Amino acid sequence: MARLSNTFFFSSFTSSSVLYGLLAVSIIMVVFVGLDYVAHSFSEEYAVPSWYFTHKIIYGSLMMVAALVMTRHVAPFWRSVINASIGAFLQIRYAIMGFSTDFVVLFAFVHAAAIVVPTWIVLMVAKKHDIQLF
Repeated sequence: MARLSNTFFFSSFTSSSVLYGLLAVSIIMVVFVGLDYVAHSFSEEYAVPSWYFTHKIIYGSLMMVAALVMTRHVAPFWRSVINASIGAFLQIRYAIMGFSTDFVVLFAFVHAAAIVVPTWIVLMVAKKHDIQLF
């Protein structure tokens, strides 16, 4: 009879894979939020409320952990694209809040690029050094 722990979703996680995964998310989010801050600083038209970056760090990190966990058996490039797609999709919230369509569409692409690149680099480095993330 198979043990439940062998079939349970979280059974393949180890303390080191979770630690490396959280470190990877931290690195990716620092780069992403830095790039996002620069992009929003280019013009007064691109300005965002004061809570924007705090929410981006908190909720973006949680969503990134979830996306990386759910895509852990996917190739690094596609993992980063899926992760960025989720981030770009969340721009719908800003459209609902009344931001202009041009702003929402522009920053959907800016966010996607600012997530894909660092995520792909971190995932490729982890793969090269045989480091399991989540």
